[in-house]
Amino acid sequence: MIKFLKVVIIIILSIIVLSIVILIINHYQENKKFVLKTNLETENQLQEILEKRVDGKNIFSGTVRIESGDGSFQWQACAGSFDENKDYIAASITKLYTAAVILRLYDEGKLSLQDNLGLYLSEETLTDLHIYKGVDYSKQLTIENLLFQTSGLPDYFEEKNKNGESLIQHLMTRGDVNSSVEEAINIAKELNTHFIPLESRKSYYSDINFDLLGLIIEKVSGIPLEQAYEDYIFEPLELTETFLMTKEKNTEEFLNKMQPVYVQSNTVIAPLYLASFPASGGIVSNSKEQMIFLKAFFQGKLFSKDNLNHICNFRKITSPGMTSLEYGGGLMRSKLVKPVAIFFPKCTIIGHSGASSSFAFYCPEKDLYITGTLNQMSNPGYPFYFMMQLLNVF
Repeated sequence: MIKFLKVVIIIILSIIVLSIVILIINHYQENKKFVLKTNLETENQLQEILEKRVDGKNIFSGTVRIESGDGSFQWQACAGSFDENKDYIAASITKLYTAAVILRLYDEGKLSLQDNLGLYLSEETLTDLHIYKGVDYSKQLTIENLLFQTSGLPDYFEEKNKNGESLIQHLMTRGDVNSSVEEAINIAKELNTHFIPLESRKSYYSDINFDLLGLIIEKVSGIPLEQAYEDYIFEPLELTETFLMTKEKNTEEFLNKMQPVYVQSNTVIAPLYLASFPASGGIVSNSKEQMIFLKAFFQGKLFSKDNLNHICNFRKITSPGMTSLEYGGGLMRSKLVKPVAIFFPKCTIIGHSGASSSFAFYCPEKDLYITGTLNQMSNPGYPFYFMMQLLNVF
């Protein structure tokens, strides 16, 4: 009995000592001023991490670009079968572009984030869109609910429809799908909503939110979404290789510009899917032009910088498989969680990832931007630890 008590006491003391050490480390990390130091060894370390990640077993193709805020450091590389002459599917990084246009229209006084959707969407679209426990909240939904993913609307991409299949399952097992935003809205109406939209502390990630924002952009601006991106983003930033996939672009010319995405060890190109849901995932780009866009987004070149403070009001995502992430206004935020945080200096990343393992994030503690893709649909979570490894080099 005495031996047992000694063991228990030793374990308790060890836990206390370890906790104190962790607190000291965290305090040191939080108060240590970051100084960017780079050299040839830095680039070699980054290259090594990339090549280990693109291992030919789970990841077969990838590219990454890292830049400091002032541009004094720039590094880009690719690995595996990645063709650096082709663009990649940005997937849900598109939501950043959609958010940027919405915020620009807000700056121009053409809409308010508090506007109800009924000001812009048809009665047919809104009817039965959001019914929760027998009560219809459709007409109470606002633009801000969509932007911040606080609508409570279901996600047709991940959730199974009445046939027992989600859209991502279709893409991964049966290939491309020809659909439309209207069809997505109808599918969403058949699924269960998740909470009352007025419960603003909750966030449920759903593509339909940004599909609806795309419709609002077209209604307010009076031009197609493709032209809105061109006018507000592509042309001002001189993005000549970035484009929104449309069904008219389902041609050999444009398909030859696109990097295929892997589903485990098989490749797929899904131009019709991208064109079907443009505002939530239809952009095709590359790491260099995504970097230009990402910097412009966070440096106030696309909309008023005052808006940035507002959209950085984050809420925990309650969607299955995403509970380690938070969501703001078109932005994801990821913080290192224990015990991983013990081994890395404090690092928060803000931006967006996509189902193709694409990523575009900013690390404010280090003033570093990172863009790229691991081109793998079987696990969209792959980029997060990878980005942390890369950022920890600095």
